[in-house]
Amino acid sequence: MRLIKSVLMLAMLLITNAYADGFSASVGADYSTGKYGTRDSTDVFYMPLSGTYDTGAFSFKVIVPYVRVTGPGDIVPGGFGFSGSSSGSSGAAGAFGCAGDSRNGASKPEDDGVCADTGTSTTTATGKRKRTTESGLGDIVASATYNALDTGENGVVLDFTARIKLPTASESRGLGSGKADFAVQTNFEKNFGAPYIGVGLGLRKLGEPSGVDYRTVVYGSLEGGYKVSDKTSFGVSYDWATAAVSGASRPQEISAFASYRINNQYKLNGVIYSGLSNASSDVGGGLTLSYYF
Repeated sequence: MRLIKSVLMLAMLLITNAYADGFSASVGADYSTGKYGTRDSTDVFYMPLSGTYDTGAFSFKVIVPYVRVTGPGDIVPGGFGFSGSSSGSSGAAGAFGCAGDSRNGASKPEDDGVCADTGTSTTTATGKRKRTTESGLGDIVASATYNALDTGENGVVLDFTARIKLPTASESRGLGSGKADFAVQTNFEKNFGAPYIGVGLGLRKLGEPSGVDYRTVVYGSLEGGYKVSDKTSFGVSYDWATAAVSGASRPQEISAFASYRINNQYKLNGVIYSGLSNASSDVGGGLTLSYYF
């Protein structure tokens, strides 16, 4: 509880001291369902509240999520708040952070609740169980991004991000692994006026529960988008990751996303996605509403 209180206090300090620079807050809602190679489906509802503080070339973000899981208990939501990079999103059970989406693109809503399911879901060794529903606080995620290069609207963007997933979700109730995860990633984007392409690559170190030996996960994304106007943009993304356990399926997912700036203060992001392997959800989607102070 002390850890949770400390993180929440940090988030509040960021909020109250950010107005001189750039602060934004967002709320997301994401729903996904998948069998993940098991007999029965696991349904995940994920609702993150996040705050982002931009100052100079740096961006700091804290995500505090609520998660609701319905299933036989074979899948444990894991990862970075079902999350991603500098512009925001999340995925479903097992997602850990998409590598794509830099600052000037179509704004796929990653860290805030809707990204690719490119993580490593944790399956239990037990047999078929009765379906149950558990809900509560998910794993809090904190990240820092450094914008190393930004040559303007028709140029290139290069970001570096470090991220930590804090084990605040209940392990006993199947809402988290009970261990901290760490990741570093880089995102590169090239703009061609209205269209753009982006590439991301990252490394994730998973916290290991007793008796489990995880490999370091390599993950990445390839995406393209188009800016229809100053208010509207859309794009598609392919996300992948190596398996954390020997012999397991590699997570792969394809998604389509769109962004609409309602006015100077509000922005709406949406995404739908579909898994391409047993390590990803079958289908999912979500929305994120952001407010810029």
